[in-house]
Amino acid sequence: MADFEIEAYSGTCKTHGNFSGESIAILGKKIRRGCPECIQQEADEAKAREAEEAKREEEIRAYESQKRLELSGVPARFANKSLDTFVITNDGQELALESCRRLVQAIKQAEKAPNLVFIGKPGTGKTHLSCGVIRELYMTKRVRRIDLPDLIREIRSTWHKKSERTESEVLDFYGKIDLLIIEEIGTGAGSEDEKARIFQVINRRYEAMLPTVIISNLDIKTLREEIGERVLDRLREGDRALLTFDWPSMRGAV
Repeated sequence: MADFEIEAYSGTCKTHGNFSGESIAILGKKIRRGCPECIQQEADEAKAREAEEAKREEEIRAYESQKRLELSGVPARFANKSLDTFVITNDGQELALESCRRLVQAIKQAEKAPNLVFIGKPGTGKTHLSCGVIRELYMTKRVRRIDLPDLIREIRSTWHKKSERTESEVLDFYGKIDLLIIEEIGTGAGSEDEKARIFQVINRRYEAMLPTVIISNLDIKTLREEIGERVLDRLREGDRALLTFDWPSMRGAV
């Protein structure tokens, strides 16, 4: 014997008028379903609310992702650049891309990752690759791309009495994140003070066995003079790739 029975019944809805509904008898009690049109309307409204909520959540996630990307140091001009969109027309570009992919893979798998040094003329894709690396990691790892003059200013800003952070806190942050990429090396005066600040950051990362990417438009000899031999010595330890971007400018390439 069935535990319930379904019977048809007629009813009247204040909104939709007369309707035919169902009455379900369970254990001697009858439960009537209301107006089918009202039931469908409520279901449609609930579905619309769920869709709207999902859309709102997706917009929040997209906004948070964008802000996180910006905080990771990727400028708006390079926000859509990725390793996949890097154009390869020669062996040097292929080597540079592969080196970046190996770096990303090592960091994702918590393996010892190499240091990279990019040198070469402007417009050859160095920043494209650095931002592409950041895009691969920024949602799950602590990564930061920063121009050297900005890094120096951030450290020096802690010297003011009203600073909310100490110099040690700034150095610890850059010394402990999963990946640090320093660009625009060579735009400053290369003073001994600047060399000392760079060394403090690089040395912390060296001691923590964390990877650093150095990017400059200078040749290796001038770069050594700009940041100091001690910094390059730290970067030479372990796996390191010196990549020379010696091809024509890629600006304007798809």
